[in-house]
Amino acid sequence: MIIREYQMELAKKGELILRQYHLLYLAVEMRVGKTIIALHIAFLMNARRVLFVTKKKAVSDIYKQVLELDTADKYKYFLRITNYESLHKEKDEFDLIICDEAHSLGSYPRPSKRAQELRRIVSGSKDAYVIYLSGTPTPESYSQLYHQFWISRHSPFPQTSFYKWAEAGFVLVREKRISGHIIRDYSGAVQGRVEMYTKKLFIAFTQEDAGFITKRLEDKVIQIDIDPKIYQLAKKLINDRIYTFKDGNVIVCDTAAKLQRKLHQIYSGTVIIDVNKDGSIRREHRILDRSKAEFIKEHYLGRKKIAVFYFFTGEGEVLKQTLGTWTEDPAHFNNTTEHVVFLGQFQSSSRGINLSSADMIIFYNIHFSSELYQQARQRGQEQEKTKSTELVWLFSKEGMENQIYSRVINKQSYTLSYFRKDYL
Repeated sequence: MIIREYQMELAKKGELILRQYHLLYLAVEMRVGKTIIALHIAFLMNARRVLFVTKKKAVSDIYKQVLELDTADKYKYFLRITNYESLHKEKDEFDLIICDEAHSLGSYPRPSKRAQELRRIVSGSKDAYVIYLSGTPTPESYSQLYHQFWISRHSPFPQTSFYKWAEAGFVLVREKRISGHIIRDYSGAVQGRVEMYTKKLFIAFTQEDAGFITKRLEDKVIQIDIDPKIYQLAKKLINDRIYTFKDGNVIVCDTAAKLQRKLHQIYSGTVIIDVNKDGSIRREHRILDRSKAEFIKEHYLGRKKIAVFYFFTGEGEVLKQTLGTWTEDPAHFNNTTEHVVFLGQFQSSSRGINLSSADMIIFYNIHFSSELYQQARQRGQEQEKTKSTELVWLFSKEGMENQIYSRVINKQSYTLSYFRKDYL
């Protein structure tokens, strides 16, 4: 693997911003090589100790990229690669800290645990430089930027807390009534005002800028006929919030959040039930319908090289039982020319892995998160790839997947408030 000319140019530009402001945000689209750009910036900055923080699933891929760089021998700095869940173990000091998937630090109005841990590491590292990496810095709201920069004392925002920041005119705070309670909605950050303070820190770069040959990926939604009894079960749960099977096992939806999750499961053919055995309650997966898996088997298995994303563990079991052979190793999937099937769970496999050899990516279900929607659909992109990967979404004809999809394609997560409007 070599560093491309555009990556070198972006690294040089990033170095200048980083030296001036101590912060740099690489808002670079997926598959363009923001990891390589960040590592080269560390080299240009003469960093001695570098911490690279990413998601668990992406750690091995980052190691692989480092080892494959033909200029890696130039990078004399110490590089530690870790995941966000392990930050609490980190006690060392670093010259430069790289935050991959930086938008995951953007919870508000209070900082997340990972943001707090990073702030501890940055402040304890004698004024460390910070590079942020994300193709979607603000997937849902510009309010998500405050705590990303809050980890450094060089934040462009002088306010010491999100609430003070909001009061300073960066957020149009609204009040909402949910379940009889009045809550304050802090999602309405004023984009223009936020950008006045942050634009100088950003470098944006798209796949088109990098010369990707393939066209923008287009979604294909296929409506699947499922067992009518599934719709009857869903209606029963919406009305009664409880359903008892003939064997005495139960589905309980005593809150709106539980109902939302159970319906999400049911429309794709599985559900977690409460099983009463010997006086104790335990949870088990129950398969209700295999229509989506059978559709994949009938139309695509053995004909195309496909990657399938599922949401719930029970859906993975249905796929494994129905399809027969599969792999969960993206490297094996990419390195074989056979029409193999890659199976990955949405939450763990939608970020940080390369599935560019896939002819088709199939989504067995859809995540509530607009961020994960955008991440997952880009797994099949690669610069040298001349043939576009097909993206197929399998929705039950009258299921809630359609409502979720209408939100996430417009960069809105399918929150509980949207669910209440649609179903309650």
